Amino acid sequence: MENSILHAFREDGLHQKLTLRIYKKENCLMVVIGDNGKGFSIEKQMEKRSRLSNIGIKNIQERISLMYGKPYDMKIESEEGKGTMVTLCLPLKKGLMKMYKVLIVDDERLIRMTLQNMLDWKELNCDVVAAVKDGIEAYGVFQKVHPDLIITDLKMPQMDGIELIRKVKEERADTQIIALSNYSDFELVRDAMKAGAADYLLKVTLDKEQLEKAVRQRLVHCESAQEKRG
Repeated sequence: MENSILHAFREDGLHQKLTLRIYKKENCLMVVIGDNGKGFSIEKQMEKRSRLSNIGIKNIQERISLMYGKPYDMKIESEEGKGTMVTLCLPLKKGLMKMYKVLIVDDERLIRMTLQNMLDWKELNCDVVAAVKDGIEAYGVFQKVHPDLIITDLKMPQMDGIELIRKVKEERADTQIIALSNYSDFELVRDAMKAGAADYLLKVTLDKEQLEKAVRQRLVHCESAQEKRG
């Protein structure tokens, strides 16, 4: 909303007109902001923004969807020379925000701590329910809390990541799994993908941007799985 108002008056504050409508529609709070400014080509803008990380219309729409579900969204209508209209559809009821349960599995304490602290998990609507050191512990946590997303190492004592992935997928096929590997683990990565991992990340090159991108992609599937389960 703030950006919509700022952009509306950026070009010509004296002659610019801004309209604001707020109303209820079923279980949604509708916020509609319009202006009579220069407008823009949405296609060109999205193409430009897509080259930047975590910026732009698509990212905002994705975050609203992840936070509240598919019924809620942001829509932008604009035409060059004819102004812009932004429509937000948000939930009226409190407590509708979805929280996704995340389980971290790695036998190295430093890696577990790094994964826990690398992202603002609450910002992603995620709750790290546990960070454990091997597949046996992880499987025990899985049976108790049924996490939506598991990020697991492949080489671990007791029960390795491949066996963990197989057991999880046998019980709950829609659980999303990201495997962690090293450069020399390509055969393990192949086995992990066959067992049901949806993605993999290299430990030695892992950074915040890569992790967040992978997590966001998996959360889209977590949302679909939650909707199917009702």
